[in-house]
Amino acid sequence: MTPGVSPNARLAPRKPSRVVVGWVIYAVLLAASHGVQWLRAEVPGTSRNATTVEIPLTDTDGVVEGRTQEVAYFRWNVTRAERQTHDPILLLHGSPGSGTNFTRLAPRLADAGYAVFAPDLPGFGDSTKALPSYAIRAHAHAMLELLDALGIDRVHVAGWSQGGGVALWMAELAPDRVASLTLIASVGVQESEGSGSYLFEHIKYGVGYLGLVLGGEAIPHFGLLQEHWFRRSFIRNFWDSDQRPLRDIMSRLTAPTLILHGRDDFLTPIWAATASHELITPSRLIITGDSHFLPVVQAEQTAADMAAFLNARTAGLPMQRDTIDRAPARHATQPHALPRSPARPAGRPVVGAPARRRRAHPCARRTRRRPPRIRRRHGLARRGHRRAQHSPAACRPAPRGCGGAAAAPPGTPSSDPPRWSPGNTRPPSDDSDSCSAPASSPGGATRPRATGQLRRLGITGTLGAACGTALWTALALVLAMTAASIALATLGDGFLAMAAALLAAPLAVRLGIYAATWSGRRRLLATLGRARRREFWPATVLYAPVAIRLLATAARHRGLLTFTCVNPVIGAGGGVVGESKHRIQTGLEGLGEGVMRTALLAPGDPDTRLASLEQAIESGRLPDGYPLVLKPDAGQRGYGVKVVRSPADARDYLTRMTRPVLAQQYHPGPIEVGVLWVREPDPPTGDNSAGRVGRVFSVTAKEFPRLKTDGRHTIEQLIYRHPRFRLQADILLDRMAGRRLEIPERDDTVSLGNIGNHAQGALFRDGMHLMTPELEAWIDRAAAAFRSTEPTEHARPDGDNGLDFGRFDIRARSIEDLAAARDLGIIELNGTTAESTNIYDPDRSVWWTWGVLLRQWQVLYRLGARRRSLGVPPMGLAELRRAWAEFADDRPDLGAAE
Repeated sequence: MTPGVSPNARLAPRKPSRVVVGWVIYAVLLAASHGVQWLRAEVPGTSRNATTVEIPLTDTDGVVEGRTQEVAYFRWNVTRAERQTHDPILLLHGSPGSGTNFTRLAPRLADAGYAVFAPDLPGFGDSTKALPSYAIRAHAHAMLELLDALGIDRVHVAGWSQGGGVALWMAELAPDRVASLTLIASVGVQESEGSGSYLFEHIKYGVGYLGLVLGGEAIPHFGLLQEHWFRRSFIRNFWDSDQRPLRDIMSRLTAPTLILHGRDDFLTPIWAATASHELITPSRLIITGDSHFLPVVQAEQTAADMAAFLNARTAGLPMQRDTIDRAPARHATQPHALPRSPARPAGRPVVGAPARRRRAHPCARRTRRRPPRIRRRHGLARRGHRRAQHSPAACRPAPRGCGGAAAAPPGTPSSDPPRWSPGNTRPPSDDSDSCSAPASSPGGATRPRATGQLRRLGITGTLGAACGTALWTALALVLAMTAASIALATLGDGFLAMAAALLAAPLAVRLGIYAATWSGRRRLLATLGRARRREFWPATVLYAPVAIRLLATAARHRGLLTFTCVNPVIGAGGGVVGESKHRIQTGLEGLGEGVMRTALLAPGDPDTRLASLEQAIESGRLPDGYPLVLKPDAGQRGYGVKVVRSPADARDYLTRMTRPVLAQQYHPGPIEVGVLWVREPDPPTGDNSAGRVGRVFSVTAKEFPRLKTDGRHTIEQLIYRHPRFRLQADILLDRMAGRRLEIPERDDTVSLGNIGNHAQGALFRDGMHLMTPELEAWIDRAAAAFRSTEPTEHARPDGDNGLDFGRFDIRARSIEDLAAARDLGIIELNGTTAESTNIYDPDRSVWWTWGVLLRQWQVLYRLGARRRSLGVPPMGLAELRRAWAEFADDRPDLGAAE
């Protein structure tokens, strides 16, 4: 016996491993989940006020001999007299759905004098669930058997979404029994189903069946994924159906047809309705500005359109073939097209770095000296970086039926609506990133030459991308259906539940899209980071607590807009919105050196404006010439700021910016600070006053974004890897569009911008430690030197130039120059709405931020009340709204400031 060991030690039971414990817990949860689902299960046919009828069981070939099924249906306004005067209406729902989807539309049609029937299609609602086929053709056979059971010879058939396919098959199988067709946001030709490929779509549905229907039974979801039959019917309805025959069916259709479709339909694209209209000779197309849910959200208008169409058919009027477009303003757009790749915004060509700095991907460099097996391995890694944008499988429209267009694989380019013709097997694409782009084009610049080893790599990469696209699309379908099922299980099957499900599905897919790619995951992290970091909070959130406190301050100073009385010398409410930067900068020129000179370029022809700019340079108004800063004369948050280095750059800017433009001397910095100065109502006196008229409220030190490189990653990857830069990746990548795929040398520093604006990527810190007596005195002299270029009518005390409040944005060549107030340059003076921008210091607390904001606005109200007592009127609310509208209306989109 081993010393120190009890003789009974070997008999002590061993602790179960964590794996065993985990499996036991999983088994218990799974059993409990199935138990809960069994207890919740409803008996078919008893959950709603539906009528049930027994009919023969059907499949795609017709009746299955010796077997029956039950079909539940709802009915409105059914009397013998009305059946004799009007053919009844049969409403067919989509997938998933039930007859209750028409509880808003059907009563309105009944009020128009029609008997209305809305069945639960087999597999849905309270109808039989276990079926040999859930295809739209099998459903059409079942509906014809239902008409026999109800004693109805002839009906007007209306199909919504997937139900439109059932309606078309009914017209094909029994044309004499279909008085007319109404296709409401309906499916159509095969090309309109997701990728357009029958094989691809059915592989997708097969994977979805494995993941959601069979795999769902292995998940302890406690009913959140809906019942098994619901998931099975949903998937099988798409999996069993074949839209390829619908083209021929529509081309030979003789029944009068009304096609109702919303231009904003994100499940079935608008061009699908246009294609159906082209194929169906006796058809009328009505395009609305609505989405997919016309029978639910636009029930009244849908009923009116249907009633007018059906009344004309009942009266025997000839069918008029035409198109009624109620949303023509957006005719050239296809809402909810393919989602943009998180890694690459649409419309921007994939280009490399400038030639002098262009370097190949590391994997590509290594393949030159490695054997074929290794080259193939690295070829796959390289294609993971770029291949997805050039595979045929990636150039597909978005899948339908899974929460909108969001179910496309990451990296898929977007396409606008094509001009489709019935003879085409696929709709043409206007995609600038077409897969057929030549190797020399920007869209094909990264494709290897298809010879030898590279041809084999290309084939392998294309097949790999196709498989990845298929798997991702199936996963997106599972995500969408899971989210929709949870919403429906939580809220029931009413209108609110349907709306929630159709919002949850694309949201789940969108999250899945981002989670599926490296850059997408970084963008999700950025979204969470922006929510956590106060400097990126929306202004409404940041200012809300302060605004509540300021209500009392506004009441004490006799008006909510009392602060707009400050800076009467500037106008526009003292600089609330729309003030002229040229007028302000010219007013500062009394200071002498230290003010960046400006010239105003009025709107007009670009060549005329360029001539005015050249004249200002030659006359000495802009003494240093190029480079120059061009920016809108009225602007905020760095909008439209650009450094131009040649007349060609200037002309390009003046062509795009049609508003008044300010041309300004360029100061290279690299030091920039923002100094908020406020007037003292009672200036200090004594030996220490030095004749000052105001004081410095705050100082903001600005740090421009600089990126350290490692020689291995692209600029885009480095931005997404950086904990701060990824929070503003959109603006930074927009600015670096031409270099985003460049791999700079190791230990380089890449400038991501030189705009001293937080919204443009600069980091702001509290810089009060930078203030020196020399700098403070210089700021006070600049404020005192301000002179208005236009006369003012209000009274001012002696020595009061009318400037009360403003933030001076100042550049210097070094910290030493800044401290000594030497060779400084004022690039801008902002008025009333100039923030104390040190509030964006990430190292400060939110309480500190709110304290600074509160003190700033209290000072503004005190200064405004003083000006108001001197006769300066505040702006009115209507005037303020008008000023904001004029400022924001039709602003040209100039992209990121540079």
